[in-house]
Amino acid sequence: MMKTSLLAISAALLLLSFTKIPDYQDFYVKNIAELNAAIGSASPGDEIIMANGEWKNVQIKFVGYGTEEHPITLKAETAGKVFISGVSDLKFGGDYLVVSGLYFTNGYSPSDAVVEFAINKDTVANHSKLTNSVILDYNKPQKNQTDLWVLFHGRHNELEGCYIAGKANRGPTVRIDLAGNHSIKNYHKITNNYFGPRPPKGGPSAETIQLGNSYTSMAPSYTLVQHNFFDRCNGEVEVISSKTNFNEFRNNVFYKSEGSVVTRHGNYCIIDGNYFIGDKNSEQIGGVRLIGTGHWVTNNYFFDLKGDTFRSPLAIMNGIKKSPLNRYIQVTDVVVAYNSYIDCSPWQFSVGSNVDQKDILPASEIRSERPIRTIVANNLIYNDKGVEQVVIAHDSLDGIDFESNIINNQGVSFDKISGIEAEDFSISELEENVWIPSADLSSPELYNGFEFDLIKKDLFGNSREEKNEVGAVVGKPAEKLNLMDLSQYGPDWYSPNSANDYVPKTYSVSSTSKLVSTLQKAKNGDTIVLTSSKYKLKTSLKIDKMLTIRSADVNNKAIIQYNGAP
Repeated sequence: MMKTSLLAISAALLLLSFTKIPDYQDFYVKNIAELNAAIGSASPGDEIIMANGEWKNVQIKFVGYGTEEHPITLKAETAGKVFISGVSDLKFGGDYLVVSGLYFTNGYSPSDAVVEFAINKDTVANHSKLTNSVILDYNKPQKNQTDLWVLFHGRHNELEGCYIAGKANRGPTVRIDLAGNHSIKNYHKITNNYFGPRPPKGGPSAETIQLGNSYTSMAPSYTLVQHNFFDRCNGEVEVISSKTNFNEFRNNVFYKSEGSVVTRHGNYCIIDGNYFIGDKNSEQIGGVRLIGTGHWVTNNYFFDLKGDTFRSPLAIMNGIKKSPLNRYIQVTDVVVAYNSYIDCSPWQFSVGSNVDQKDILPASEIRSERPIRTIVANNLIYNDKGVEQVVIAHDSLDGIDFESNIINNQGVSFDKISGIEAEDFSISELEENVWIPSADLSSPELYNGFEFDLIKKDLFGNSREEKNEVGAVVGKPAEKLNLMDLSQYGPDWYSPNSANDYVPKTYSVSSTSKLVSTLQKAKNGDTIVLTSSKYKLKTSLKIDKMLTIRSADVNNKAIIQYNGAP
């Protein structure tokens, strides 16, 4: 017995002596040449560390093949201290690649995207991630020039924990591309990001997220958009435009964003557990607009949304008969259930109906196909001030089944619709922008439709199986929500709160020394006004932040003259 044990131990020791422990490398690089060399040499588990400082006019092609256990990582020496500026971009190609801690600012992309999960059509990225990074005001020189800031190809890629704000030129901020077999059924993830203010562009092509396009709209995507904060994303009428099948939008906050989540093309989307926070002084802020088949809209919270028609809190559109891919497919087999609407404008159905124009428009443009086989059930409406219409119908409602919805309309009579019943209940403020029923709502009897048993939790994650009620909420959350705590989103080194709270300053400088010192202390968004006619420099100026530098007199422009070494 002892001899057997000794033989086993000897064999194990012999095996260990021939087992090579992986020798992972760290490559510390200070310029683009060193970076390219490191990328060419990197193996699974290796890390490439970019030196702190400004990396200007660099086109980074990160090609490598890591593994699930040992990805190849490209990261900043200190997160947030590697500035990608000038005419620069980043492209991924390969498998299991991670990029972390970069700060894109004071520049623009020379290509179609700032960050792209592909090198070319034959080399795409899979299982790769951009994380803990910032893209801020990284716009093309002209507003009518088109690009994207993050462009997905391949499969199983992620945009996670990033701060992305200030896109002002044409093109969606983020887009999922499904062209080619390598990019369908992609299971991409867009999670835990802060999408900051985007100014109104006027017209289309300014979505914050676009998933596919009309020509690939019948392809399955399975993209997950979860736990992101959309802060005043006002680019256009569609904050998110879903144009593929089987996408999910869960637990996001849409804060005063002048648009809606829209199932523009494609089918079978899940929109669950999201917060839509509006502004009673704006009629541009919407909720959810539905086109297509098989969508489920559940457990969502809508507050202070005053949008109309296409920007309504709930807008369900008419479709076009035998619609081409780029128009409007009829709404069928949709469920809108267990949502709460607090102080919102009316629901609207058959939005976009233009049957009255059938004599002047071609048949291919007539939106005559009403929603059918659509269930609107177990929803809660509370109006602080009563309204005469809780539903606006632009066509017949014969395809809509209203079941067990309740409304407190403050005793004001409204156009009666079977399945929407007046109920006297009160609400209380849980925290800023979040109001819930003050007491349990035992009536009416809930509608139990097909697969409604799969709606197992409420907005806060409480179980619906033991106790269930109308609306998005069946009880208080287990922990404080802190819904407006922006530190929950984006990078761990860049705070949306500090960016939003900072009031930009204007500095007047009259000498070269003051110009240099002011550049060092100024912050993103500040303005430096040049009050003298000439500034002579012997050393170059390092500008690593977003600043406006202008002459005090627009008719007599100041001159910055460099007399140092070339």
